[in-house]
Amino acid sequence: MRLPPERPPCSPTDAPVSPPLRTVGVLDWAYTLRTVRAKQVGVSGDTIHTEVNTALANRLDLGAKVELRQRQVLAPQVFQSLRVLGLPAVELREMVEAELNENPVLEIEEFGPAEGEEQPEAKEEEGPQEEIEWEEFADHLGVADMPAGPVQPRDEETTDAASLVAQPQTLTDHLVFQLHLQEFSPLEEKIGEAIIGSLDDDGYLKRDLQELARAYNTDLEQVEKVLAIVQGFDPPGVAARDLSECLRLQLNYLGVTEPKVHELVTDYLDELARKRYDVLGRKLKVDQEVVRDYADVVRSLSPRPGALFRTTDATSYVVPDVIVRELDGRLVVMGNEEVVPTLRISPLYRRLLSAGQADEKTQDYVKGKLKSAVELIKSIDRRKDTLTRIAKLIVVYQQDFFMHGPRSLKPLTRASVAQALDMHPSTVSRALAGKYIQTPYGTFEFKYFFSGGYQSVSGEDVSATSVKRHIRDLIEEEPAGRPHSDQKLAELLHSQGFEISRRTVAKYRDELRIEPSYRRKR
Repeated sequence: MRLPPERPPCSPTDAPVSPPLRTVGVLDWAYTLRTVRAKQVGVSGDTIHTEVNTALANRLDLGAKVELRQRQVLAPQVFQSLRVLGLPAVELREMVEAELNENPVLEIEEFGPAEGEEQPEAKEEEGPQEEIEWEEFADHLGVADMPAGPVQPRDEETTDAASLVAQPQTLTDHLVFQLHLQEFSPLEEKIGEAIIGSLDDDGYLKRDLQELARAYNTDLEQVEKVLAIVQGFDPPGVAARDLSECLRLQLNYLGVTEPKVHELVTDYLDELARKRYDVLGRKLKVDQEVVRDYADVVRSLSPRPGALFRTTDATSYVVPDVIVRELDGRLVVMGNEEVVPTLRISPLYRRLLSAGQADEKTQDYVKGKLKSAVELIKSIDRRKDTLTRIAKLIVVYQQDFFMHGPRSLKPLTRASVAQALDMHPSTVSRALAGKYIQTPYGTFEFKYFFSGGYQSVSGEDVSATSVKRHIRDLIEEEPAGRPHSDQKLAELLHSQGFEISRRTVAKYRDELRIEPSYRRKR
């Protein structure tokens, strides 16, 4: 066997050197393809590369260029004016109060003697004054035995004004007060407090009695005994575990002993809610008229006995921006001056700028605050003027409403008001949002006067709000046992001159939150 000849060893200098690996990217391939294409068409590679780059640059629109565009940008003054216009009266007052605290240039106009005038001096009463015998006066009042010594002045800074306001009594406080009047053992009193603490806002018990018995290491019978006493507290029906028990407790409180009434609230509440008097008559074996009498008794009860003590912290206040009054047979529109106090620029800072005694930094600060104050005063004046103009137009157009009441309301749209006052519709909508107007018939939101409408048979325009009021009046005057259907209401409205379909009557009835006729039977 012949071995292959040995290869001579290679020296380091004779060893082949491999070129370094290089990542080939997309641009490299594109460059190679352009070079091959250039050789095929017989042009140089640089020429075709230049043409391709120019075409790409034109397509991508690369490069710097000058372009003129128009864009609408609201100035800070316009933005503030629109913001003030859209604020309701209460929020505007809060904004002004915050601005008065932050801007020293702004102050409230105080109507009094002009600067330089002397204050009128109080005139002393002439004639001898009779001296009062204070000891006899004290004896007459029965305060001779009062401890002597100076009266301690009240610290007005530490006195909380909220503490002087009567706080509404809660359901828990009302029940705990009655609980402490009972002759309970300490354990029974704790159980009673636990029962009262387990009531929801409507006065229902939401805790299991077995759980209460285990929590206080006692038997169920003792917990039920305390519960029965708590259920006798005021308001009647409190601490019930369901609606049926709540109504039974109220019937017992009123002294209603009729067994069928108790049976009605115990077993047939669903049928009673649906007013199925015929079914209830058969089950109770009485006439439908008797069932209606039973239903009237149940209807007089309260399904939420604790609702009388329910309080809410979110109290909303309505402050009218415009007041309409009748003076000498004509309507007068005036702005409510109590919404925002009259503002002015402080004369002190005005003199400071005119004298030029302050340094440059101080003058710049005062000028900035002065500009802000002037813009705020102008914005408030524009808001008042806009609302007054709109209110005057409403009074002119809705004059029958202000003279004869809500039934005479006419259809009116914001677009028509904007066109009459030469305003943009968005400005009118912004100005009326959350604003109120005080009239001889009460305080209404501005949007109350804007609605679509119909034309009566006589050709008179009638607003949808007026039609709803007619529907409500017809339903309130309907017979108790024979409520009007939607079709009947449409026919009655037609007899009064309103061409309205049954579907429109049903729509307005739903908006008024009035139940259909089969649920209004009594």
